[in-house]
Amino acid sequence: MTTKYLVITLKDVRVSVPVAIRRGDNANLICHYDMEGAELYSVKWYKGKREFFRYTPKEIPALKSFVVAGLSVERPLSNGSHLTLVAVEPAATGKYSCEVSADLPSFDTMIVSSEMEVVDVPVTKPLITGIKQFYRIGDVVLGNCTSYNSKPAANLTWLLDDKKVRLGYLQQETIPFKH
Repeated sequence: MTTKYLVITLKDVRVSVPVAIRRGDNANLICHYDMEGAELYSVKWYKGKREFFRYTPKEIPALKSFVVAGLSVERPLSNGSHLTLVAVEPAATGKYSCEVSADLPSFDTMIVSSEMEVVDVPVTKPLITGIKQFYRIGDVVLGNCTSYNSKPAANLTWLLDDKKVRLGYLQQETIPFKH
């Protein structure tokens, strides 16, 4: 009788990716893993299904990056667990995956993913128009509050005497983002 055992050499593989990051900022992505004493063969990063970075410690050079539109890797700040994307643009929005592989004899491989969205935050305060300085009880207030050039759209809240105005009294309109 033959007994076979399955030994998994990778444990606790997880990824830390910013959920949202400002356009133009650097994004720090981290791939956490526990090799359980096995040797690391490679760590690969993907955006969607396209590989854009690889760390293979036994190869020379150990770091390799591949062209994927909208991504620029800061190689001096990147290694087998950390990856820095420089000055991210909206094209960098998407699913990021880290694939960790053990070396011989198992070549166990695990892949984990997370989403990142590149956002545009408003650069100016919201513009409020149509508001008079004084109102009497029972007057209808017709005003407009607009926040420009944010993606996703900014959440705007009206307050009256420091109390949130109920949605039933408001009309909301979203204007397409232009950049």
